[in-house]
Amino acid sequence: CKTLVGNLCELLTITNFSSPLTTATSTSSSLSSFSSPTPPTSSSLSTHHHHNQSNTTTSATITSTTTTYKKRYVVVTSRVHPGESGASFMMKGVIDFLMSDTKEAKILRDNFVFKIVPMLNPDGVVE
Repeated sequence: CKTLVGNLCELLTITNFSSPLTTATSTSSSLSSFSSPTPPTSSSLSTHHHHNQSNTTTSATITSTTTTYKKRYVVVTSRVHPGESGASFMMKGVIDFLMSDTKEAKILRDNFVFKIVPMLNPDGVVE
């Protein structure tokens, strides 16, 4: 999505898309509601690079619209306030852990759908 100023406000979905806790019943493409999102059955991963002065950030977006998950959702956000730069390091650690090959991360991906907004207020951070 875009902010009022036109900056990207990215949403990441991290889960095990082939987990047995899924059922292919939904055809909606709306991701605006966390109560009934529609993650993909087969994930397509695209990487976006953003350059802001001396900072470069990379994020992954997974998109499609054919599966409704019977898992609990966890919403994680950071950078609500522009001055909370330490939150970016925390969020990178959360994303790196959830995407890792550890047993704990796999269990979390198998049982939950993580909706992550790494920078909830990009307008304030950019300005």
